Amino acid sequence: MQGVIREFLRYHGYEVGRWLLAVPESSWERGEGPQDFGVRVRMHPEVLMGEGDGVVPGQEAVARAEEALAWVLWVLFAYAEEIGLKAPPFW
Repeated sequence: MQGVIREFLRYHGYEVGRWLLAVPESSWERGEGPQDFGVRVRMHPEVLMGEGDGVVPGQEAVARAEEALAWVLWVLFAYAEEIGLKAPPFW
């Protein structure tokens, strides 16, 4: 999963690193709920800044962006066949 996540982000001009964290996680690690996979995203507010606008997004905007990106990355696996990708064998 990590390789697909990194490649997707790289294609869109982002790199996983100090400013942007996007990693697969599973409920097995938490020991609760259904046994499934997800993606956890954390980003520095400056990742969302437009070029030259100087506006730093607030915590709420960053939280919404993290949630949205995590969902998009999860969809690459959960709905792979529906969006024209090969379904991963572990899914």
